[in-house]
Amino acid sequence: MYTPGPWIAFDDGFVRGIILEPIASTRFNDNSGPPQDLKIANANARLIATAPELLDALQAIVAAWDSPKERAALSYVHLEAAKDVIAKAIGAAGATV
Repeated sequence: MYTPGPWIAFDDGFVRGIILEPIASTRFNDNSGPPQDLKIANANARLIATAPELLDALQAIVAAWDSPKERAALSYVHLEAAKDVIAKAIGAAGATV
């Protein structure tokens, strides 16, 4: 079981849950080189923060596909929900995590 979403990516490379408890940190430095670039850490945080929504979108698509009655309903709505969460994960303009 995982911590229920929504998860929020912060500009410090941390991902926190709804009550701001830490979920993950994407910043690291093992003292073998320079610290990880903050842009990379934030991109990783966005991807991690959208994990619950990505899972929900995929589960909705699979459930609709697996049900003969609902397969015909696998539609624009499911695909738009998936596109929206993908935009959040990759940090597309206008998307918020």
